[in-house]
Formats: sequence, C-alpha cells, structure tokens
Amino acid sequence: MSMDVSEAYRAHAAFVWRSLRRLGVHGAATEDLMHDVFVIAHRKQATYVEGVAITTWLYGIARRVAANDRRKATRRSAAGPDRLPFVSSEPATQERELDYRRSTARVDEFLEHLSPDKRVVFELVDMEGLSCPDVATALSLPVQQVYARLRTARRRFEAYAAELASPTNEEAR
Repeated sequence: MSMDVSEAYRAHAAFVWRSLRRLGVHGAATEDLMHDVFVIAHRKQATYVEGVAITTWLYGIARRVAANDRRKATRRSAAGPDRLPFVSSEPATQERELDYRRSTARVDEFLEHLSPDKRVVFELVDMEGLSCPDVATALSLPVQQVYARLRTARRRFEAYAAELASPTNEEAR
C-alpha cells in the first residue's frame, strides 16, 4: 500500500468516528474503537487495493470492529447514545441549538424506522458522500442492489419529510 496510515488518520478520522457511531458504537468506546480501526489498517495495509477509495477500505474495517464490539456488549451493560455537540463558527444561540437538536432527532427517528440494509446505504451515500460503487465494495453487494436500496430509502425520506412539512402535522411547527 502506498498510502501512509498516519496521513489517512489525519484525513479520515472524522469519517471513521461517524461511521462507528452509525454502526452503533457510543460513548467513550467510539474514540477507542476509532483508534483500533487505524491500528488494524496499519497492520493490514498490504491488503489495501490501489484504486479503491480509502474510505471504502476503512469503512469495511470499522464495520468489523463495530460488530466485534457489539458481540462484546452482550457481556456488559450498554450506555445510552451520546449526541454530537452543536458546533458552529458563530456563537450558538438557544434557538439555533434547539433547531439543530430537533432536526437531528427527526433524522434519527427516520433512520430508526429504516431497515438496516437500506439505512447503511442511505447513511454512506447521502450522509457520508461515498459513491454507490464504493458502498457496493464496502458491503460486498452488487452495485445495482445498492442503487435500489438507496432509491427506496430516498423515497421513504421524501415521504417522511413531506409528512413533517404537512400543515396538519403540529409537531413540524
């Protein structure tokens, strides 16, 4: 592998952290497992295939690390999910923070009702910006299946957003 793992860490640590969170890792374990992903990447850098997006390769490692953590979690009590703090370059106002928390809660609610196979595709493509071929590689799926799952998830999200925007929906106000 011609890429430097320390450079990959600087460039992609935030992506790996978000991926682990979406894969169900919460609390202090997120940071620890993020570092584990890069330790494994360093050990297995010979398995990296040139031409494959580094984020695809790192996501595959993160997915296995998160799965191992879930298996271990059955032996320990699980802590509640943490929330990302509101971050802005401008001073935060209570109203903006409240809007951010409401929006985050609505997206989380939508994702909770989406099947796991569609959720992971929706998150990786629409929230993380990966391409469908890269997601297909990371998930070991035919690319057509990724496109189909994404199309279904997007339709459901559009319906969910339309329902929230409906004048009869008091919660949307």
